[in-house]
Amino acid sequence: LATNHGWVTDAGHLDADLVGLLQAALAATDGEQSARRAQLLATLGLEVSIADPDHGLDLARQAMALVTAVGDDHVIAWTTARACNGAVRPDTLDERLEWGRIAQEATAGSKDPLTLYNATHAGIALLEVAKLGEYDRLMEQRQAVVDQLGHPALAWGFSTTWVNRVMIAGELETAERLLDESVQIGLAIGAPDAMLRYGGTLFLLRDMQGRFPEVLDLIANAARDLPNIA
Repeated sequence: LATNHGWVTDAGHLDADLVGLLQAALAATDGEQSARRAQLLATLGLEVSIADPDHGLDLARQAMALVTAVGDDHVIAWTTARACNGAVRPDTLDERLEWGRIAQEATAGSKDPLTLYNATHAGIALLEVAKLGEYDRLMEQRQAVVDQLGHPALAWGFSTTWVNRVMIAGELETAERLLDESVQIGLAIGAPDAMLRYGGTLFLLRDMQGRFPEVLDLIANAARDLPNIA
């Protein structure tokens, strides 16, 4: 749990060893109504979400049902971040919006920066329904934490999401610059999916720029090498 950064460890591959450890830890908490079990459910759901989306969603739902009953503000924010990131699909939009509301309500008086950072992870749902003012306020909260702590992993996490907001605003040159900066941060910290996240956003950016044919070879290579997410 301590090493999880809020996203799947490697979006292109299932880490079977990690999944096995999480399954064993979850089995050891069978019958518990505990914050620890909620965190394990959310993390396991996140890790299997690409290989088995339905199972990942079921685990996320179990995690949120449990954490709202037993968690404090820190654990609610931490669990919500992983549940939301493991359940990003159109049919879960209303649930993710509600989970985000729960996290924001639970952490309203928190002074802990990581708790506040985790509470912003549900923001992607706000972007999906074009609640841009609310999304921007969450990102201001996230940016303040990044500036306060100065940790490159948090900076990478922020940059990978903020570039999408800049694209929606139509600032495509700025978005490309931010995307290039983001992948450099990801590569510098050794994020295993730095290039994958870069490529996924680049597809969208090139399409918006009217330059989609430039990434056709990249898409073909991704479909070949990463069949789980192609």
